[in-house]
Amino acid sequence: MKIGVFGGTFNPPHRGHNLLLKEISKQEHFDKIIIIPSNMPPHKNVERNDPAQRMEMARLAFPEYEVSDIELRRGGKSYTCDTLAELKKQYPEGTLCLICGSDMFKTLPKWRSPERIFQLAQVVTAARDKRDQWRLRLAKLWYRLRYGAVCRIVKLDPIVISSSEIRLSGLEGEDISQWVLPDVYEYIVKNGLYR
Repeated sequence: MKIGVFGGTFNPPHRGHNLLLKEISKQEHFDKIIIIPSNMPPHKNVERNDPAQRMEMARLAFPEYEVSDIELRRGGKSYTCDTLAELKKQYPEGTLCLICGSDMFKTLPKWRSPERIFQLAQVVTAARDKRDQWRLRLAKLWYRLRYGAVCRIVKLDPIVISSSEIRLSGLEGEDISQWVLPDVYEYIVKNGLYR
């Protein structure tokens, strides 16, 4: 069983996330995809809404996939190595494939226990352009030599947007409906987020 694992803050989940997942899924042919909103990401300050709201937005953004509260239930800081270890116990015969954006892919050695991450999962990312492709290929080679990692790079014509830009636009009173799915936008408006 090939299992795609897509984690993130999802504050909010946006069309860029949907596109990344769609394009990687086309090429990877996963048997199952698990979306995992982080409880407390160690590298980010999650402000203005709680984990339960981000969990609900993830459910609305990715209705066709399983959205897991594994990190919310565990509490505390969310470390990918711990989450992958827990998933490996649930799916001992499965092949875990960590899905991450190119910026996050390049920072993997700075994450907690990168050697454990690469031991537990293959990593799949997407290149935004030729320059990005070059940087990702260098990182991929380094990870293979240093950690014995199995990584793959998918080509992608991305939607250039970030969750932080969406939050800032919302706070400035701009229309953010074009960047998120309609159900997510409705949830944001109903709950007064990013205002």
